[in-house]
Amino acid sequence: KGTTENMLKCFTDGAVELYFDNTKKFETHSAGVKVSDGNLYLDRDDAKVVLGASDDLQIYHSSNNNYVDIASGQQLYFRVGGSGNTKFYVQSGGAQFIGSLYGDDNNKIELGDSQDLKIYHDGSDSKIVNSTGSLDINGSGNINIGLTGENGVKVRPNNAVELYFDNSKKFETTDLGAQITGELSLTTHLKLLDQQKVVCGNGEDLKLWHDGT
Repeated sequence: KGTTENMLKCFTDGAVELYFDNTKKFETHSAGVKVSDGNLYLDRDDAKVVLGASDDLQIYHSSNNNYVDIASGQQLYFRVGGSGNTKFYVQSGGAQFIGSLYGDDNNKIELGDSQDLKIYHDGSDSKIVNSTGSLDINGSGNINIGLTGENGVKVRPNNAVELYFDNSKKFETTDLGAQITGELSLTTHLKLLDQQKVVCGNGEDLKLWHDGT
């Protein structure tokens, strides 16, 4: 072309540089090698970027899928700002995130082979949708459902189930049956079987029942 261009530069006790059309694309340096001003291409399926003394980490494309493989017993960390800021990691037992897991409105967490359980927020309300079997909520301690800092429904293990109104207990189960705090208002009638009683008074002074005859 009548002009001088770089293709290969070798520096004594220093780097080796490779150029394309006078633009540096690859160079060696004291810590290893560097690809400059472009991409690193592996133009064959199943060609891998292999890292580690025992090929512990492998990154590659195969057919229509992309893979990141780690050696058995090792972990793959995703970090922000370097060491000490792990946000997500994968290991043989599964995966774990550290911090918050964010999703926009109507983006769902879907669990089960057929996405049987879905958890999401639709922009106005939060939803838990179960399409197979029962939805069980279990625990070894109390289970509370209500406004933050207040009780609505409280389930005590091997004990009572309590119902509240504005954080004030109004109904609870007992080993003998149930107990109401306040008034019981009926829209139709109270139905009891024969020999079952309505008992009133601190000393059970008044009893109402039908004996079957």
